Amino acid sequence: MNETRLRFATALGTAVRLAAGATLVAIGICSCTVYEPAPVYTSAPSKLDRAWQAALGAAQDVAVDASSADRSTGVIYGTGARCRSRPATVAGIRPAHGTVV
Repeated sequence: MNETRLRFATALGTAVRLAAGATLVAIGICSCTVYEPAPVYTSAPSKLDRAWQAALGAAQDVAVDASSADRSTGVIYGTGARCRSRPATVAGIRPAHGTVV
């Protein structure tokens, strides 16, 4: 009978140790926190900026040396290298609703 109690106590002690170990492992796993990095947003240039840069680039492509450019009115003034330095004007027309098409 004494031997049965000893086996029971040993088995019970092993079960308690396993349960305690499993509990500690579960607490350790649950306490780990992974923080995701904050998303980084980049701003793209507006349609108007892209259109204005495209107009300046197009003027250079056709050899117009821009002497002045007024973005608010959408007009580029310069001289044409292919046209014996004659005055050249590049005008962009904005619709009434103010967007670029």
